[in-house]
Amino acid sequence: MPSSENITYQYSLWNFYFSESAKMEQSVLDPPSVAGWNAYYQEPGFYQIWISSPTLSGRQFFSNIVSRENGKKIDDDIFLTIDVFKFLDKVSEAPDPNVLVSEWAELLLPVPLPESQRTMLKDVLIPGLPDFEWTEEYLLYVIDPSDEEVKKAVESKLRALLQAIISLPEFHLM
Repeated sequence: MPSSENITYQYSLWNFYFSESAKMEQSVLDPPSVAGWNAYYQEPGFYQIWISSPTLSGRQFFSNIVSRENGKKIDDDIFLTIDVFKFLDKVSEAPDPNVLVSEWAELLLPVPLPESQRTMLKDVLIPGLPDFEWTEEYLLYVIDPSDEEVKKAVESKLRALLQAIISLPEFHLM
């Protein structure tokens, strides 16, 4: 990826954000009134004021595309994607799948998840496997991050978990 000092890169990135925010009815520098956008807690609609068919589908599209490995192609050599390994740095105990799921859900969702949903998310990370399987695979990556096979396996599991979290209805209430 080009340096953030590259003006072409910056222009392409901000142009992408500008067009995507417009699709979600949050046009940059174009609020609906001088007071800005209605607060999500405002009566009578509360959060429903800004969630509509076009905004919800726009949010889902944007979230899903940037969570994919290839991300969104913005320019010839510019792709926008979430670096799941940097996001993993925010977890206090990454080798523990329960902590990983709980802390990512806490970071990404405005409400706490019930145990049943956390279990479902953990099953996305390690489908039907015991916890130690994730721990071993993750620690193999930590020991040798240059091993492409292990890195891809860990990354695909993390991306699947990330996509499962951002697909939850709670994610779109933020």
